[in-house]
Amino acid sequence: MDDVLDAILETLIPASADGNMPSAGSLGIAGDVRRELAAFAALLESGVAAAEEAGFDSQSADERANCLRGFEATQPGFVPTVYMTLCTLYYRHPQVLVGLGLPARPPFPEGYPLEGGDLTVFEAVVARGPIFRAG
Repeated sequence: MDDVLDAILETLIPASADGNMPSAGSLGIAGDVRRELAAFAALLESGVAAAEEAGFDSQSADERANCLRGFEATQPGFVPTVYMTLCTLYYRHPQVLVGLGLPARPPFPEGYPLEGGDLTVFEAVVARGPIFRAG
């Protein structure tokens, strides 16, 4: 079933024509998508099962795109839910970061430089003191 999910991910985010950006299906993140969508497991499994039944992983790219468009009626919520989760996972993957010309690392512990700001806007909040009850 992950082969079908990989095919769906690849259809949603294909590789770039110049080869700098990998397809989402080639990154091995189907398991991450499943974990992120655990609360929507029934939606995910239903959509993947429908794609598997349609022979999704053996279809051409155009047929896959048409199949996913058809899911709007038969599997409502499947494509947008998977797509939103996929974007988050895709754009933090090291291969994608390198393809974007960014360092393939999380922002911390090295961090990124931040512009200084005017923190005086918080003086009233700080002057108010704690507003919570100590444990």
